[in-house]
Amino acid sequence: MRFALIALAACVVSPAHAGLVNLSTSDNEFDAGTPNQGWWSENQAGGNNNTNSSIHTGDLAGVTLRSFFTFDLTAIDSSQTIQSATLTLPKGGTSTNFSGTLLLFDVSTAADVLNDNDDDLTLGPSIYADLGSGTSYGSLFIDTSTSDPFAFDLNAAGIAAIQTAVSGGGGFFSIGGRLQDE
Repeated sequence: MRFALIALAACVVSPAHAGLVNLSTSDNEFDAGTPNQGWWSENQAGGNNNTNSSIHTGDLAGVTLRSFFTFDLTAIDSSQTIQSATLTLPKGGTSTNFSGTLLLFDVSTAADVLNDNDDDLTLGPSIYADLGSGTSYGSLFIDTSTSDPFAFDLNAAGIAAIQTAVSGGGGFFSIGGRLQDE
């Protein structure tokens, strides 16, 4: 499965007002011109690199891949309370006849390391494991027979993790993904 630019919308409330903050993986890119998104495999087979922003998740020519999405949270004021967060994955890519469940997880790998995916064979296994395990942010059924974007409301754990990151001064926040039946 391959996706285009990824967005995260957070509904925030502060003492003065409520609002919606839209974040994109193209905000504050680690590599200019390449969104903060991508994939890792256990052994980096498949030729991923820093300029490849494709989001492959699942099997690609016999290699299992897990995806990531990194967002810059500095646009959210630390005094605001996160009420909800929706991850939107625009439909696109090469899979036109696929359905399955995408599982989303916390990511402990530092965002700069996660986004520096230039075929570092030593990091592949640990980052790959990190992207598909840990605290669950929920799941999303993907059905590519529709032309609608895939929208996923993060669960309470995902919202709390964003709130903790924002309260700690913002910075980058990453979400990992893998297919349920990998």
